[in-house]
Amino acid sequence: MMDNNQCDNKNKNSSKFFEKRELDEATLRAIAQKRFLTTREAAIYLGTTDGGIRNRVYRGQLEALRYHGRLMFRLADIDRLIESSSKRRSK
Repeated sequence: MMDNNQCDNKNKNSSKFFEKRELDEATLRAIAQKRFLTTREAAIYLGTTDGGIRNRVYRGQLEALRYHGRLMFRLADIDRLIESSSKRRSK
C-alpha cells in the first residue's frame, strides 16, 4: 500500500508527463510554421527520436542539408515522407 508521500510523488511525475506533452504540442504548432527543421524538431514533428531521423537519412529516405555542421531538414521533404508512407500503407 502507498503512503501519502508516494501518492504525491506519483501525481507529480504524471503531471510532468502531461506538461511535457502539452509543450510538445505547442512546439509542434511552432515547427509547422518553419521552412527548415533541426534534427530534434524533425523528430518531434514525426513522433520519433533523433536517432530515428538520422537512420532515415542514412537509408536515403529523408534528405538532409548541412548548416554549420548541423543537419537541417526541409519541412516539405518531411511532409513528402509522410505522404509516401501513407500511400504505401493504403495499397
